[in-house]
This record gives sequence, structure tokens and C-alpha cells, in this order.
Amino acid sequence: RPQSKLFSTSSFFACKIKIVFIIIKVWICLDVKKLYLTNMQKKPRWQRQLMHYG
Repeated sequence: RPQSKLFSTSSFFACKIKIVFIIIKVWICLDVKKLYLTNMQKKPRWQRQLMHYG
């Protein structure tokens, strides 16, 4: 039956897209974390402590 085959390929593509989105999300999260950490290092120490406790 061609319908079931079509469904399986579409679900397969949906799965692939989901995986790609997860990878992108993780990559963006890591990128943001890296940016945040570098910004924290640039700030004065007291400001960093304020951010840490605040």
C-alpha cells in the first residue's frame, strides 16, 4: 500500500527534523553560555559577584 509507505517516510523526515532541531537548540544554548561566561570574565569582580548573588 503506497499510503503507509508515504506515512513512514514522512514520519522518518519528521524524526530527522526533530533531531536537527534538538542539535541546533543545544548548540545555541552552548553558544549563549560561552558568550555569557566571556562577558562575565570581562566585568569587574564586584559586578560578577553581584550577578552571582542576584
